[in-house]
Amino acid sequence: KNQITQINAVYGNSTYSLNDLVLGLAMIMRTYQPNEIRTQSTYVNKTYPDHSDHMAVSKLVDRAYRLFEIGQFGKASIPIVHYIGYPIH
Repeated sequence: KNQITQINAVYGNSTYSLNDLVLGLAMIMRTYQPNEIRTQSTYVNKTYPDHSDHMAVSKLVDRAYRLFEIGQFGKASIPIVHYIGYPIH
């Protein structure tokens, strides 16, 4: 299975690795000190199908959140809430 190791900006002026994206999200969390983080869910089943891009975003945010927690001395300083995308009414 091919795995993407980097993505390029539309105009080709920037390249980002997976690690760059996670570190960037963690930096945003540290900078803005949110009271709550909301993201898509990684929950998958046939009753509530969702797009893979939503689940990918959630995985990136979860990784960044763990880095953010480590930077906050290992404590869960703010809640993280996950939402299922399209099946929500």
